[in-house]
Amino acid sequence: MDLCRLLMERLQRDEEVDLPAFDKGIDDRVGVRSVRGPFDLVLLEGWCVGAQPEAESQLDVPINLLEETKDADGRWRRLVHDYLSDSYARTWQMLDYLIFLRVPNLEAVRRWRLQQESGRPRHQRLDSDAIDHFVQHYERTTLAMDRVLPSEADLVVDLSEDHSVSAMKFRSAQSDQG
Repeated sequence: MDLCRLLMERLQRDEEVDLPAFDKGIDDRVGVRSVRGPFDLVLLEGWCVGAQPEAESQLDVPINLLEETKDADGRWRRLVHDYLSDSYARTWQMLDYLIFLRVPNLEAVRRWRLQQESGRPRHQRLDSDAIDHFVQHYERTTLAMDRVLPSEADLVVDLSEDHSVSAMKFRSAQSDQG
């Protein structure tokens, strides 16, 4: 997140900036792409952009099999909480405008990811069990975002089961734009 904040600042200046290229399929960086600023608009996209820490008491009870078996003592959940409270929060403070893409449910997320995998080289594809395991890592944060961000985001975009936009709500207007 330190690098993310640094790059967001540098993109606003008249200089060359090396942006990391990311391959979602292998969940890792795969090089850089050089661009020259300054940019009037910088879009930061990601699954958990705007995520906030949960109350400490929320972290006590595991919510899925991964947390039950791999984080029974809650150490990982508390580490995520600490990062969301500090490094991530400092990054979100840099945002002028937050758009929240609200998913209908986690089953849709799993289905959409499985569809994306079909476009990857066969030897790099995740199967449905691997996708379920992957999604469980983000389940707690995703569910918390669904509770908090509709009242915090500047724009909430509701996605339908088929991945289409079903509604949009601007915070300032508090009216649906369907």
